[in-house]
Amino acid sequence: MKQIVSIVALIFSLFTCASLGVFAQQSDASLLGFKGQVESVYIKDSNALLHQFDEQGMLGTFSMQVGLRYFDAQLVHRADKYYSGLVDCEEMFSDSEFDLSETNYKVYFTSGRMSRASFQFVLEGEYYFDTYSIVFNAEQVYKYNERGEVSAISIDFKLDDELKQLSKQKINSQHIAYKNYAYDEYGNWISRDCYVDNVLKGTEERIIAYYPRFLSQKAYEKALAAGDADEMKRLAMDRTNTSDEVRQKAAAYWNEYLSQEINGKYKYQWGQLFEIMSLPIVDEDNRATIETIIRQHVWDTQVLPERDFQKVRELSDLTYNGWRLFDAEYVDRIQQRSVQLRTDSISRLYQSACNDYNQKRYQQAIRTLHQLLNIDSNNQSAQDLLTGANYYILQDRIQQQTVSEYLFDDFLAKYPGSKYQAEVEDQYATYLLQKWSTNHSPEIIDQLKTMSVNDAKLSKKVSHAIKRQNFLRNRGKLLHWGFGGDFQAGVGMLGGSGEIGLRVGYVPSLLNFYVGARFGVLTSTKVAFRKDKDAWFAQEGYLRFLRAAVPLQVRLNFAKNYERAWYLGLGADINFNINPQIRTVSPDGKSIDVKPMPGENTKDWVRLTTCSPRLSIGVCGKMADFEVFGLYDLQQTFDTEYMQSVGINNHMNNRLYNEQTKDRWRVGAALRFCF
Repeated sequence: MKQIVSIVALIFSLFTCASLGVFAQQSDASLLGFKGQVESVYIKDSNALLHQFDEQGMLGTFSMQVGLRYFDAQLVHRADKYYSGLVDCEEMFSDSEFDLSETNYKVYFTSGRMSRASFQFVLEGEYYFDTYSIVFNAEQVYKYNERGEVSAISIDFKLDDELKQLSKQKINSQHIAYKNYAYDEYGNWISRDCYVDNVLKGTEERIIAYYPRFLSQKAYEKALAAGDADEMKRLAMDRTNTSDEVRQKAAAYWNEYLSQEINGKYKYQWGQLFEIMSLPIVDEDNRATIETIIRQHVWDTQVLPERDFQKVRELSDLTYNGWRLFDAEYVDRIQQRSVQLRTDSISRLYQSACNDYNQKRYQQAIRTLHQLLNIDSNNQSAQDLLTGANYYILQDRIQQQTVSEYLFDDFLAKYPGSKYQAEVEDQYATYLLQKWSTNHSPEIIDQLKTMSVNDAKLSKKVSHAIKRQNFLRNRGKLLHWGFGGDFQAGVGMLGGSGEIGLRVGYVPSLLNFYVGARFGVLTSTKVAFRKDKDAWFAQEGYLRFLRAAVPLQVRLNFAKNYERAWYLGLGADINFNINPQIRTVSPDGKSIDVKPMPGENTKDWVRLTTCSPRLSIGVCGKMADFEVFGLYDLQQTFDTEYMQSVGINNHMNNRLYNEQTKDRWRVGAALRFCF
């Protein structure tokens, strides 16, 4: 029985001493006293969900108020004047030996609001070995103030006499009062003070969330009343939280406001107009008006002040946030202005360049002309003037002797076919000739070979230089040492000799010189070429002597190239005659020396020195030369007066003697090898 008493006390305390941060009502939003399109209601402190409504205000989730406490409720039946269901109060008896069978409720409505609610608790328990049920019934009656808010709840627990005696407490009834309501802007209370039997128990606070459609409508109404165009703009732009209807109405209001302020508040506010124009809520009329204003503004502030025709032309393609700024009419106007600016720029630049050109400020003229040609690359007048300016700069460098090959090449490459080309080409060739004259560089001649030379005299100089360079490149050695021999024969005398020599000069040169040393023997031509050896007797002797000679020769080369040359030679042999002898031939063909008479000096038979002028024709190369020559002894080699005084002639064949002593002419050939 003590357990029953404690249960009764527990129920009483749960009804009266529950957490006051909770508020709940069960019904549609209007029946439960909510104003507006409420979506959900939460306990402020714990953020627990109390009520949830759909957009039609029908309950989805709600809690039932029992005294000062709220419990999760289930709606089972709905009627015009009431609805009923079950309440989950299991937690109230979690620490008890009793089991909660069920909690039933029924809420009644009068004049569109709750008037009363009834509850029934069924507890199942055991006492010793008996099983029993305890049924608790309660009824709540609601009173309202002038604002339609609950001002009081009277609770009748409807205990029978036995339970009343067991509880030993006056728990037949309870009175709850609500004061000091606070409301949100939509008229729903968000806090109130709670009194139980005139004792303040605390303050209830709740958070109410509304559907965006409702909020947007209220925001629209508020903005409409206040004439708040910025808020209307915000509502019109908000596709997430604003209904289509409200957005349309807000957009219409804002566009009407905008049409009045385009030439008012926003006049000359170009940045704002640009931003406004890009907004999706701008209607066609306002957009067209703004576009017209902005086009004219950009035309006045950017197109007209701009002097660069290229920048003006580019302005026709201006866009802003994907919007092409200028329409076809303005594009045509811009293009016309660009063309005019281009024409004006060309004229201005050309006049400026001509002025600098006439004042011999060629560098400045060139800079100006390059600007012009960047605009009009085919402007022939500018091109001609540019060519002339560079020509005179080149002439100044030539006069100052600071010109270079690069300047010539650059001019000829940039301005081919100009009226200055022939002159500059000849100046270039002259420059290279002067340069070549100091260093004889083959590269310069190679360059001259590829160049055009227009002046006839200059062309000859170039040709001469080319030949000269070819000569220097291919001439070979100046000095050629060599060795060889010659053979010479006349009517009476015949000889042969070997020699060494030095040729001075290049093969392709006009003149060469030759000097050498020669040694050989001269004897009788008849004896050397005798046919009948038996016809000779001992008394028929012949003269023989040795000759050393120094040949000197000047050669005139003709029909020459770098490998060989034909030449005419003119020179003389300086002869040294020694060891004269008389020889005879035995019948068997052997030569026999005839001994002189006692007291006779053979060296007096010949003159020691003689001179023999020599004329030759030959061909020479870098390795050998061959010549055919003729020579003449200016003096008789033999002293005939002396020889006859001592009777030398008596020892010789008279014919041979006369031929040998009188013979001065001889012809011959020589072959030499050079290295």
